[in-house]
Amino acid sequence: MEIWKEIERLAWKADNKKETTFARIFVSNCGNVKRSEYKKWNKKNNSYSISKEYIYIKNSNRGRQRYDSENKIKKCGLYQHVAINNKIHMVHRLVAEAFIENIEKFDQKNQDYIQQDFENEREGTVKEYVDFHIEELGDDFLEKIGISNPIDKAQQFLTKLYLTRVGLYPDGKYDTSYFAVFDYTTNRDLTDQLIVVKTDDHGNLDHLSWES
Repeated sequence: MEIWKEIERLAWKADNKKETTFARIFVSNCGNVKRSEYKKWNKKNNSYSISKEYIYIKNSNRGRQRYDSENKIKKCGLYQHVAINNKIHMVHRLVAEAFIENIEKFDQKNQDYIQQDFENEREGTVKEYVDFHIEELGDDFLEKIGISNPIDKAQQFLTKLYLTRVGLYPDGKYDTSYFAVFDYTTNRDLTDQLIVVKTDDHGNLDHLSWES
């Protein structure tokens, strides 16, 4: 289901007339952008007129539209940027602003997903990831990331994971089923191995993976 949220900072008025209303800008979880209907002063007719709701045309340096099997343009995000009130805005940044309002909340939720996978899956993704770093990279690596106590190294390792990157895919690019990608590591300089948490636009888990 397509969900719309307002980007309040982008609201604008066409003139300073008393009855002129704000043009409000909305972005969807599919990467679409629209302007609300608004009232403005029409100099030609010397009266107020209504500008109807408008879906912005998106553009990209790649310049290629994608079509579905019925040769109709797909609804969910074809391009990279839009021109709003004569200014260029990157669509993925607008989506991030609207849907990733509290990154700390999403981060905590993801940490819970990682912990749950470790505890509930005996041979799951997170356990394999942790075991690799403890067994293959050894004590020297663990000491460098601040683990020196030999008791419960795995649980200590989990507490060292931190968020290093967030990626958004509002347009279903690469036929993804998820909306956001969160990369976690213990130290970017010492390992290129990542625990990746993929969620929908509400932060609900799609799946976890081990990537590099």
